[in-house]
Amino acid sequence: VLDQFYYVQLNLLACALGQEFMAYWARLVTDIANLNILLRHRTAETEPVLAEQTLLPTGSLSLAELRRALTGTTVADREDPFAVESATEDDSESMVATTAISATTAEAEHTPIPPERYAEIFRDSPAVELAGLVEDYLSGREGRRRFARRADNLRMRLSKIGRDIVVGPQVLAGYWLARQTEAQNLRLALALQGDGAESEIELIRALLRDLYTDD
Repeated sequence: VLDQFYYVQLNLLACALGQEFMAYWARLVTDIANLNILLRHRTAETEPVLAEQTLLPTGSLSLAELRRALTGTTVADREDPFAVESATEDDSESMVATTAISATTAEAEHTPIPPERYAEIFRDSPAVELAGLVEDYLSGREGRRRFARRADNLRMRLSKIGRDIVVGPQVLAGYWLARQTEAQNLRLALALQGDGAESEIELIRALLRDLYTDD
């Protein structure tokens, strides 16, 4: 619920600024998070109703589209209450509550969709490039490592845009993203000192790098 509230607030504030750069970034990180939720559910083979409770509203995809990716069945489109353009900050709590309630009506029967279908479902998303790597993600540990690296690259490209622009919201956004990566570097360095599994250590090493503006 806290994650849902955070992403709702993020998208509302980004749209309130009236800057396409910030709105794009908010959609990107929300879509990446939703794609990760869908794939974790698929690999863990959890019940769709449980996974649906964690889906994040206000991204590029409607909840109906996310449900189709989740269940692999044709779910009738329901009115999507998460249209950011018409939402206000006061709507954030009701958005989260509606997401949790709607999850209780999810269809239990499901068949995993083919990996290539994710790119089609995410075709209008800033994360469509990442959706094209689903088959690689499902192939095993190395595939998940490449997937995580590509997701990180998509976010960090925006930091590079902020660095190259002299005046505009991109400058502040780029600085903010750069500070976030500093914190991420610190967390990764501390994780390397722990006793994590070898697969986790390899993933951490893949994400830990000197320049976050390069692919």
